[in-house]
Order: sequence, then C-alpha cells, then structure tokens
Amino acid sequence: MAMESRIGRSDGISPEQAPASSGPTLVIWAARHWLEGRRCWHLVLDRFRREIGPTDGPVALALLEDILDTLDRKARRAIRLNPCGASRLSADERLLLQAIAASIIGRPTLTAMSVETLISGRSARLLELQVSALARLIDRNMPGVSLLARAESTALA
Repeated sequence: MAMESRIGRSDGISPEQAPASSGPTLVIWAARHWLEGRRCWHLVLDRFRREIGPTDGPVALALLEDILDTLDRKARRAIRLNPCGASRLSADERLLLQAIAASIIGRPTLTAMSVETLISGRSARLLELQVSALARLIDRNMPGVSLLARAESTALA
C-alpha cells in the first residue's frame, strides 16, 4: 500500500524552469521542483552550487529535501505548494519562508511558531533544526538575504 503524500499542488499550472535569484526565491523554486518529482534536479543542484556555493550548495539542497520530506511525512495537515511557474506563494510556502527568515535574524520564537503551524510534536523540533541549519547556510553565503529577512520581520512585528 503506497503512502499518500502530505504535500500537494495548489493548482494546475504547468511546470517551467524559471531562474531563482534570491534565497527565498531559490528555496521556493527548488521546493516546487521537488513537488514535481525532482524534475530536472541536476539544474536545481547546479543553481544551489552557483547561489550558495560549491560546498554549501549541495548541503543546503539536501537540507531542503530533508525539510520537505519531514513535512511530507509528518505534517499535521496537507501542505500546499504552488506548482513551478506560479507567480504567487501559497500560505504554506509563506510559512516556510517566514520560519527561515526568522531563523536568519535570530528570532527563535517566531521560527518555532511558524514551524508549529505546519507540524506538531517532536517532528516540529526536528523541522526547526532543519530550517535553522538551512537558514545558516543561506545567511552565510547569500549576502543581502538577511537584510531582506530583517525588513520582512519588521513588517510582521
């Protein structure tokens, strides 16, 4: 008996290979390709190497895969990701980005709240650790992302 995925598409826009250009865009772009069955994954890996670095890029992508796998297996409800090419973020994509941004700027309570909206129990702590590890790699290798995260967190405060 196959296990049903907890992550699904929000609508039916066909996938495309749109370039990523910032930390949040890169994360969502890769997550949407993961949802499409890791379609053209070698291109996603190449982009992570270029954007985050030849050493940290593959590690960051593996962390994102772990995050998505944790959500897929343990989410408290069906998680919605928009398909490749969609111009808007789903509410769950926003929560994931909010958790990463909160971690980048050192707001653990906001990180935990964002994560706990998606997942509960011990799995929430695991997801929080995964998100924090990815956030550290993004912050270290993508100058300017932390400034964006700080600006967005000011809007949330």
